[in-house]
Amino acid sequence: MLQVECCATLLSVSQASNHTVPRRLRNPQSRRKPAGRLTAIHHQELHLHLFESEVYCPPTKSEMRLLHTTNFTLHSFVSPQHDAPHYAILSHTWEVDEVLFEDMATPERMVALATEKKKAWTKVQRSCAMARALSFDHIWIDTLCIDKSSSSELSEAINSMFEWYALSGVCLAYISDYKDDGLKSGASDATNFLNSRWFTRGWTLQELIAPANLVFYDMEWFPIGDRRFLANVISSKTSIYRKFLARRGPSQAENLQNLRRDLTAVCVAAKMKWVSVRQTGRPEDTAYCMLGLFNVNMPLLYGEGAEKAFVRLQEEIIKHSFDQTILTWQSPGRKALLGGRWDGILSPSADNFAESHSVQLLRGQPRFDNGGARPDGLFFEAVICPVEALSRENALSCLADFPDNIATEYGGISTYLAILHCCADGNYTKRIALLLYKDKTLPNCYYRAHGSFFVVEIGDEFLQIGKTSFSLAIRHGR
Repeated sequence: MLQVECCATLLSVSQASNHTVPRRLRNPQSRRKPAGRLTAIHHQELHLHLFESEVYCPPTKSEMRLLHTTNFTLHSFVSPQHDAPHYAILSHTWEVDEVLFEDMATPERMVALATEKKKAWTKVQRSCAMARALSFDHIWIDTLCIDKSSSSELSEAINSMFEWYALSGVCLAYISDYKDDGLKSGASDATNFLNSRWFTRGWTLQELIAPANLVFYDMEWFPIGDRRFLANVISSKTSIYRKFLARRGPSQAENLQNLRRDLTAVCVAAKMKWVSVRQTGRPEDTAYCMLGLFNVNMPLLYGEGAEKAFVRLQEEIIKHSFDQTILTWQSPGRKALLGGRWDGILSPSADNFAESHSVQLLRGQPRFDNGGARPDGLFFEAVICPVEALSRENALSCLADFPDNIATEYGGISTYLAILHCCADGNYTKRIALLLYKDKTLPNCYYRAHGSFFVVEIGDEFLQIGKTSFSLAIRHGR
């Protein structure tokens, strides 16, 4: 049995601070990447430009519906910050034949639910019962509290959903494919729990992180444990930093404020990695489910495809962030991108951040400059080194997995190594680099030449060379 204490009331859950998880469930140590050494050769500052699309302004008023836990009626409120009562919230994976908003529209439809014994209706009843046991008169359930026939309401709800989870009194996480039967050893039971479908879905990522208080329940609604007590094992499975899982539950408003601050301090690449191993039912939701984690808003365009949605998300992040780790992605097979379908600076998929676990942003360094946008690429500052000069100094041997016979592979095109303002494993001298090639026809235009980033170790003499600033452009495809 997965031995993790779960208290019967929210008050006792928040007070149970002395519980420890058995030694067998603690985190494994993370692995570190080796890196070579790069000596001082030549460098300049690189500026690249990104097209700035129209800024999306989220609705100032997003209506929220709550289900009464006793009489199963829906009630509308302006928002949790205004007139909504204290409420619980459900986190779950969608199954076949879920109870939807239209099912709750009339008393007749509700009677039909009970008569037909719709399987998901039992989930609604049990979640309401658990909420009542924790002294909540209202609960929010995504399947039935949003009118998904209205595209505007769906868009508003998704743009507000992170806040709704963060401002809830408690989140009930229902693990429908796991039974805590007490027959297995602690280690194997923990593995089965972490292998449940709930931990593979894109939307449950924000539902795991956002609430101040979260309690897991198994398929029979037996309490498995509080998120804080399971923080070590969940962190080892998901790569999510333990502090987001083990934090205590302050007031809801304070929780949202603190969470926004702490998430902003986490680099873009790390948050992208959290979602890189998760799936969603609709392709575009891979991008939409991350809006709250990055504290950005954008319109939902179902039908645009996963690639366009994810690029729009990155463009929106860049407008509000100065974090160059958004460029530290690797395409499948780490292949050259020259002549391929995608030669852009931005990633076409969150999957490409799966290996970005060691990347960290250098604090106090220039990163993106989003003050002036141009239609020809991404504007940012970096150190640039001509590969030809590096070759003469025999410095390319420091680059793991660097392309062999680079002159042949890239047809003699001049290539450059761009040293970003981010590092690996928290080591300032282990810098992240991108391989670029220069366009032969367009002036001041560079492309990303390889579907990987490289870890290079640079010496103090390299960092002390005087800098020369100039502007270049890098194009990104669609």
